[in-house]
Parts: sequence; structure tokens; C-alpha cells
Amino acid sequence: MLTDIGYGALLLATVLAAWGLLLALLGRRRPSSPLAASARRALYGCAGALALAAAMLLHALVTNDFRLEYVASYSSRDLALLYKVAAFHAGNAGSLLYLALALACLGTMAVAMNQRRHRSLMPYVVASILTTELFLLLLLVLLANPFARLPFAAANGRGLNPLLEHPAMAIHPPLMMAGFIGLSIPFAFALAALASRRLGDEWLDSVRRWTMVPWAILGVANLLGGWWAYAELGWGGYWGWDPVENAGIMPWLVATAFLHSVVVQKKLGMLKLWNMVLIILAYHLALFGLFLDRSGVLSSVHTFGASDLGRFVLGYIIASFVASMGLLLWRGKALRDEAGLRSSLSREGALLLNNLLLLVVLATTFFGTIYPWLYEAARGEKLTLTLGPEFFNRANGPILLGLLVLMGVGPVIPWRGARLPTVLRLLAVPLAVAALVAAALAAGGVRQAWALAGFGACGLVAGAVLWEWARGSWARHRSRGEGYPRALLALIASNRARYGGYVVHLSIVLMALGVVGSNFFKTEREATLRPGQSMTVEQYVLTYEGMARYPTPDKMVAMATVSLTEDGRYLGTVQAGRTLLRSMSQPVAEIAIRSTWREDLYIVPAMLSEDGETTFKVFVNPLVMWIWIGGGVFILGTLLALWPVRQEQPSRRRGQAGGAP
Repeated sequence: MLTDIGYGALLLATVLAAWGLLLALLGRRRPSSPLAASARRALYGCAGALALAAAMLLHALVTNDFRLEYVASYSSRDLALLYKVAAFHAGNAGSLLYLALALACLGTMAVAMNQRRHRSLMPYVVASILTTELFLLLLLVLLANPFARLPFAAANGRGLNPLLEHPAMAIHPPLMMAGFIGLSIPFAFALAALASRRLGDEWLDSVRRWTMVPWAILGVANLLGGWWAYAELGWGGYWGWDPVENAGIMPWLVATAFLHSVVVQKKLGMLKLWNMVLIILAYHLALFGLFLDRSGVLSSVHTFGASDLGRFVLGYIIASFVASMGLLLWRGKALRDEAGLRSSLSREGALLLNNLLLLVVLATTFFGTIYPWLYEAARGEKLTLTLGPEFFNRANGPILLGLLVLMGVGPVIPWRGARLPTVLRLLAVPLAVAALVAAALAAGGVRQAWALAGFGACGLVAGAVLWEWARGSWARHRSRGEGYPRALLALIASNRARYGGYVVHLSIVLMALGVVGSNFFKTEREATLRPGQSMTVEQYVLTYEGMARYPTPDKMVAMATVSLTEDGRYLGTVQAGRTLLRSMSQPVAEIAIRSTWREDLYIVPAMLSEDGETTFKVFVNPLVMWIWIGGGVFILGTLLALWPVRQEQPSRRRGQAGGAP
């Protein structure tokens, strides 16, 4: 009965989405008409119906209703409650329902919050959101029904892939999907501005905010995915340029470019057409990520597996992209810039270069991701070796270093340009910090040129941000007599978007420290030990104490105990081993990680034999903890930039409509 209610709610949501789309198109020329109001209510009703459907599927998962094919495929009686809930998004049908619900909820929030301010845009915004919504719902109803029944009730389900039984995987996939589908909202605003020919600045504040939300969600999701890969997969790394990892980072790169270049449009009236292109590209790259998850054309531990959904998603991406670019070309004359680039040695010049470098990273990543697919299409045979981390690191590493340098230089250079001596004077403190960092590391024995450049760039960015804060606080102290702590807080509160961005820059510095340290100074050793034997890795001595084997209701467990000493100081014991889920044939590594602010000791049992002999692979990964600390600072900076103010900052030219109504 409850599952019938769930499927009925899906059908109702589909009808409401189609009806609301029709009403929005009919009411687009009269935003205050009853038709436009009914379209908004249809969107709200669609969100409610999808929430009901989601509640019914969650109930079936939690209560072990194995009459449903989806529950039997992705849950089991032995799963903890957290992972029964996580099974909601483990398969195609559940993940599509989650995407549809997330889009309906985000769309409802965006429309309700902007209805008064952007009344003339709302019918177009609603129509765009409901177009994507209707596509997802048709996939659910026609091809991937999560409420499909089995001919009989299974005694138990197959359960989750044991690799997914990790706290990060209960959060990472829904965040990633919410970030993907959340880019539908700024895309809807962009299409609304194009379709209504209201191409002035009045919509930019809203589209910036609604781009920053999915951008932040994608950023956190990528970090959580890296944490899961590091803690669960046992290869000693956190980012392997996997196709689905790339799918998650590509729309984030484009959204990052937009969030920087939109500042130039607000300030100088430049890059109008460019910003529209970036929004359209970000949305379609997000859809491309959904396609990679469901197409089966590329292999990845993250994908949902091959299905017929992929070709429909790809068809929708192509049709939507062609239509969007056609509309953009039609309205292109109304997007002429009001000023040109006067000097490349200017803040707008640095931001434009930032955009170009981000898109070069995007192009390299996109090509490397689809290369096996292109090879198969051209040659008619599968590529046995894909482009791995070495290709991506070599291609993108120098560009990412250049982006890091620009993060330190760009905010310091004045708008509209300055002479080189002036710029060097403004950069004196950040450059001095960078030089001191590089010199200190070189004196300490660091000889790798790229590592010195990376750490020096981190010093440049940190020096630029802290120097900006120091100068601003000193100015407030002198002009208003405020104490330095109060002056700093007041400075940040006076422009949360700007200083929240600076905090995000500091978070990138912290993450870059971890990336440079763990990539250039990693140590890896492998040894086969019997109980009582030891191995030495750097300053650590690992002694294999013994192996314990025991069954649990759903697993067979083999766990090795290893005692650790560092420079002769006893650190205690850790356990690492392998578990074999009874319903699966592939064992899963249980990794031991001892983390400090300086480095991680990472222990993987590579091979276990029946006589107790065990092969251990051990990594010493410097500075990895700073990646996760940087993630926390990233969240803090984003919240600061998004924190609402009492009154929205006015546009550069308040009230100016950028085109004929």
C-alpha cells in the first residue's frame, strides 16, 4: 500500500511538472497573471509530491520491504540504519528520485526568495527548472521506477557494496548530486534573463548567490570523496583522476571561473557574454557528470553501472546545449561589453587570466576523461590502458601552480591597471613571504624545484591575504580608534563576500600544502612479515604482533595487530586487515591510519596467507591532515561569503535594465 502511494506520488509530480511548465510558458509575458502564479504553485506541489515519494522509499528501506526490487538490490537486514538510509541513493532509481527531489526543493527556495525582486524573470525561471524536473521524472516513471515490485518477497537483500559502508559515502554522493542539480538554478536565471531580454545587472546578485551554493556543495563533496578514497580504497592517495572524480571537479572549475568573472561584470560592465557561456557550460557539465555515472561507457568504482539511462541523458544534454547556445547567439548583441580591457596588468586582467587557466585545466581534464571513449569510437576496440594520474598531474600541475600564484597577485592589483613599479610595491610583502618560505625550505634540505615553487606560492597567497587584513584593520584602527581585533571583525563584516573569498583562498593554501607535501615527499615501503618480525619506514618501526581471524553474522574478518615506535618512542598498536562480506566475493581492506599535523602513517595489508605471513604496504604521507583542515576552512569561508546581510548590496547601476522589455 505504501509503495503504491510512493508511485502515485511520482505520477502526481510528473503531471504537476508538465502542467506547471505549460502554465509558465503561457504566463511568461504577464508575470503577475494567475497563470504565472499557478505555475509557481505547481512547482511547490511537485516538491511536496516528491517528498512523499522519497518518504515511502525510505520507509521501505528501513523496514526491509524486500518485495521491492530496489530494496532487495541495495539493502539487507544486516545493514546498519545509516547505510540503509544511504542505500536510497546507491542505485539508479533511488539516485534519480533524490535528484528530482533536490531540484524541486532548491527550485522552490529560489523562486520563493526571488519572486518579488525578480518578478519579470520568474515565469522563465520556473519553466527552465520544470523542464529539467520533467526530464528526471520521465526517466523515473518510464525507465527507473524505484517502486517496481518483485514477483515474490526476497528473504534478504544483496546489501551495499562493502566499499560504500563508510560514513563519507553516506554524505558524499547526495552532496555531489545536490551540487550537480543545484547548477540548474543559476542556469534557469541565465536563460530567464536571455529569454526576457532583461540583461542588465539586476539579476547578477541572485545568480551569484545561487551559483555559490552548488559550487560550495560540490567543493565539500569532492573533499569528502577524497577522504573516502584515502580511508577506504587502500592505495595511499586521495585523488586519482578517476573519471567520476573528474566529472565532479569539472563543473566546479567552471563555476569557480564564473564566480570570479562576474565580479568584473558588476564592477566594469565587462565579460557579459563570457559569463553567460560559463553558466551554460557549468550546467551541462553537471549533467555530463550524471551521464558518466549512468552510462557505463567508463569504468569507475563510483558509477552506478551500465544502463539504458545514459543515452537518454546524453540526448538531453545535446538538445539542451544546442538550444541554450542558440538562444545566447540570438541575444548576443544585447550582451556587448561596456568597456574593454585597458591593461593586462590590472585586477580584471588577472581575473580574466584566472578564467583562461581554469578552462585549460577543464579542457585537459575533459579530454583525458573521455579519451578511452573516443578511442573506442574511432578504432572500434576498447583501450586497455586509460590516461592515469601521471598524465593529469603533468598536464594540470603547472597550470594549477599558476592559478595559485594568481590567487596571491590578483586581489592586490588595482582595478583598471597600474604601472609595474606600483604593482611590485603593492606585492612587496607577499613576495617577501614567498621568498622567505622557499629560502627556509631550501636551507632545510628541500631540493625539488616544483615543491619549492608550490610552497612559495602558498606563502605568496597567505602573505597577500594576511597583509590585506592587516592593512584594512590598521586603517580602521587609525580612522575610528577601534582595537585591532574589533577592527578586523568589523572589516570582515563590512564586505562579507570579499573577505569570505579571502578565507576560501586561505583554505586552498592549506589544501595545497597537503597536496604538495604528500605528492613530493611520500615514502612507500613493502615487506612480507611473520609474527614477531619488523620493518622500518623512515623514523617508524612496525612490528607484526599477530593475526586474528573470526566470523561475524555477515562477514569473515582477518585482522593483523601492528605495534609502532617512532625514533624509539612507543606509539601503541594499530589494526589492519581484510573483511569478506558473505554475500560478496571480493575482500575489502581495513586500513590503519595514524594521523598527525606533520604526516600520516598509512598501513595496508596487501596480502594475507593462511600461515600468518602477511605482506604490508606502508606509506608515510606528509601534511595530508592539512587537506582536511583546509576543507573545514573552505566551509567557513563559504558560509561567511553567503551569510545574508540586512540589505543587498546595490548593483553597479541600480535599476538599469539591460535590454528592451
